Amino acid sequence: AAPARLQSSDGGSLDAVLREASHRGERLWPQGLANLVWSLGRLRHRQDACLRALLPHVAHRAHELAPQGLSNCLWGAAVLQPPGASVGWLEDDAVLRLATLALRRVEHFGPQELSQVARSLVVFSDAASRG
Repeated sequence: AAPARLQSSDGGSLDAVLREASHRGERLWPQGLANLVWSLGRLRHRQDACLRALLPHVAHRAHELAPQGLSNCLWGAAVLQPPGASVGWLEDDAVLRLATLALRRVEHFGPQELSQVARSLVVFSDAASRG
């Protein structure tokens, strides 16, 4: 509940932190990148410019992520997809690379990660069918 209060009372501070993180994307640890994407999804704080800046870095270093980090990135991007969005609303290549890697490593995923990946793929497949 505390993060929601921060967003409600001071969204400008949150946006400033996200802008700074997006500028540092290439220097952040892969798990830090995954945590940022997950946090954006958890807060339902869609900042497209930040996602467009972060997702290519996440995709580039996704092979370093544990299954949880990989599934959290896909879940965060899926949660933040606007209702009725079609392909192109976000960094499609990065999302495709994350999804492909997740499918290649699916045997290493636990139930939580599997459910997050499955939900994400349904969301992205639905957008592709509209796109």
